[in-house]
Amino acid sequence: MGCGASKYSSEGSESRKFENTSLALDHKLKGTTLIGFVYREGIIVGAESRASNEYDELLYPLIIRDNKRKMARISSNMIYVVQGVEADCTQMSLHISEKFPDMDEHLGNAPTVSCVVETVYKYLNSLDDKDKVCGAIIAGWDASGPQVHRVFLKNKKVVKERACMPAALGSGQVHALRILNKSYNYNMSTADAIDLARKALFNATYYDKHSGGELQVYHINKSGWEPLPIMNALEAYTRYYDLHHRYERKTLFLVVDAGIQPISANDLIEHFKPHAKLLASHRVALCKLGGDRLYFHRLVFESDDDAERAYETTTPHGRTTPSYLEQFPDQVVLDNKNPSVTVYVNWSSRDLLEFVHDECQLLYR
Repeated sequence: MGCGASKYSSEGSESRKFENTSLALDHKLKGTTLIGFVYREGIIVGAESRASNEYDELLYPLIIRDNKRKMARISSNMIYVVQGVEADCTQMSLHISEKFPDMDEHLGNAPTVSCVVETVYKYLNSLDDKDKVCGAIIAGWDASGPQVHRVFLKNKKVVKERACMPAALGSGQVHALRILNKSYNYNMSTADAIDLARKALFNATYYDKHSGGELQVYHINKSGWEPLPIMNALEAYTRYYDLHHRYERKTLFLVVDAGIQPISANDLIEHFKPHAKLLASHRVALCKLGGDRLYFHRLVFESDDDAERAYETTTPHGRTTPSYLEQFPDQVVLDNKNPSVTVYVNWSSRDLLEFVHDECQLLYR
């Protein structure tokens, strides 16, 4: 039983478990950007939905999954989100669910936020293998008020801290914090707080190839927590296009047939590196477009000149079918793949993104 917890009912305990159960456990997948902050009307917690093995070029085949749920419920007023290697996070989450099964304020047995934080801290300290990669943002509302905490492994040491300002964790945290630190206001409205969270997560997915997929945001107040409508990758690109409008002439969008071997961000980096300096390379989504399954990629170059030099390596393909290729009029062949892979290319533009948003059906693995 958890810290100072009284008797509890086990009814409905399945819903308390870590939600990351849609796919078989994978010891190689990791990634994530997590955020959390307190504001005048409550708490906002968020995560994107990507898990991949793209961090390690020696792991094949390439796996990128954009359907992960990284949130778990502790009580009606407390949740947490996790980051790190999937297997390590799942083991940590199982430990938490065993310590705090099916607890609620109305049953009088809900733990305090600090109790849960201390439990996770002790669990991580008890691990013999401090090379594990996992951590959590824990957020809730108890008698001490609204709280957001970070607990994670760093350099083989366990770190725990209560966040006084917006907090972030994971591979894309620095990019999320750029938005949070610039625009956070304790007195903002709930609508503005939700929008800020989504914008921060999107900024992380824009720059960090290990973050991506859906933007999942949760709201907590005295009455409890609730999941907010999920924003998918294409909605986010359209909604927050102006956030990166200055990169329009530095950005290329690419599509590649998903029926062939998948390509990674690193494959694109290796191809264009001799010609231009890249700022970011990212697989945006797996889509169905015109009856075909396609991977949708994005490249951001350091300057307009770099982007121009990269585009000069492409050639017109002259194809009129499928019809969506009219939106991607040029092509480049990746000779570093065996067999080689043809990728169709166009400059970033609002019109192109709106076309993809309107015509694509997102697919998840």
